Amino acid sequence: MARLGILFLFTAFLVSCSSQAPSVTCTSDDTKSLVVQIAHEKLVESMAIIVEWTTMTEEEALPVLQGAQWSIDLARPTAYDEDIGIYSCAATLTVSMEGDEESEPESHGITYTVQQVEDQIIVEATGFEQFGFVQAAVLYGL
Repeated sequence: MARLGILFLFTAFLVSCSSQAPSVTCTSDDTKSLVVQIAHEKLVESMAIIVEWTTMTEEEALPVLQGAQWSIDLARPTAYDEDIGIYSCAATLTVSMEGDEESEPESHGITYTVQQVEDQIIVEATGFEQFGFVQAAVLYGL
């Protein structure tokens, strides 16, 4: 479990920074890509807990991780702080499972902030607790 925590902290840092970006907004491709990366890392973390605490195997979890397809819609700014150059944003995040015709896509509203500091984009996102995979992980010990 400690190994998972260290892995998550390391990957969260990696996905929260990007060395390329002229200017960022709530709707820029770089920003949305980082939000999707953060969401996918939350899925990875949740599935690791589910595998640890249930009868699901890593082999059964792998198709979920590989088949997750993310999309961000209705991305928009909710506030902008000119003093520090940070946008507060809202969007609808949808995850669907490629190749799984039985499951319905799951969509929820999320919030995130985005700021460019020198040549890095810093994104922090919240709202993932509404998704079923996070709720299942919480049930099993997240």
